[in-house]
Amino acid sequence: MLGTIIFATLLAVWPGSRGVFQGGLVAGPAGGHLAAVPLTTIEGAINPMEAVAASLAPEKPEPAPEAPPPALVVAVEPEALDDSPSEPPAEPQPAPEPIVVAAAQTGDVTQDTSGQPEPPPPPGPAPVEPQPEPASTAAPAEASALRVTAIGDSVMLAAASDLALAISGIEVDAEVGRPVSVAIDILRARRSAGQLGDVVVVHIGNNCPFSRSQFDEMMELLADVSRVVFVNLKVPRHWEGPNNAVLAEGVTRYPNAALVDWYAASVDHPQFFQDGVHLRPEGAQAYADLMATYVGAP
Repeated sequence: MLGTIIFATLLAVWPGSRGVFQGGLVAGPAGGHLAAVPLTTIEGAINPMEAVAASLAPEKPEPAPEAPPPALVVAVEPEALDDSPSEPPAEPQPAPEPIVVAAAQTGDVTQDTSGQPEPPPPPGPAPVEPQPEPASTAAPAEASALRVTAIGDSVMLAAASDLALAISGIEVDAEVGRPVSVAIDILRARRSAGQLGDVVVVHIGNNCPFSRSQFDEMMELLADVSRVVFVNLKVPRHWEGPNNAVLAEGVTRYPNAALVDWYAASVDHPQFFQDGVHLRPEGAQAYADLMATYVGAP
């Protein structure tokens, strides 16, 4: 390298070397040998020394292309495997309805701020139209509230079904051919058994005479009964008159006794009777209506 520099220096100062080597070669050691360097390769060189210096300068390497930025790799650890079966995804829940709180005693309503409209109130029960009360078909209030015991013979027996319709709660104890003495025994047995009603109806004497002493014996048995109703007779027998007299006089002596004048109500209605004693249906209806009037009377 030093020899090359000296040689080039000599050429530079050598007279006439500028015209000799312009466009020629300059020899120089290259690994111990002379190398030819074209002078025209140095653009604008004035002397061979500059050309030699330029040829000896190491070539600048071309800049390497910029490497792209390394890719960002994020290592994600795999989740631990779960052997349990995966649960199905939860169903979406509906949006909560607004909460409405009624203020106590003031009637004010407080609504939350969820922004949802207040749901309409549930429909109330349909109004029920009042039903008219059915018309009462019962007997008069006073009569229907009483227990009634009726003691009789075949005349009363013929009107038993009509009496049951006309007088609510009546119990009819009637038998064909029943005499006064048997009626007294029945009243005694019912009194002992507590089977006498609040009102007792007695229609007896169609089959035999009815004495005053028998009347008093009956009233002794019925002293605790609030109301005793005697029915007089319509019978074509010789005891009709005397028996009716005993009944009419007897009720005047006992404050809880009353008399139904069946004789006066039926004597002018022969259509009531089959034989002057026993009743036809028309007579049975008239008989029951008359009894109902007296049972409910004060």
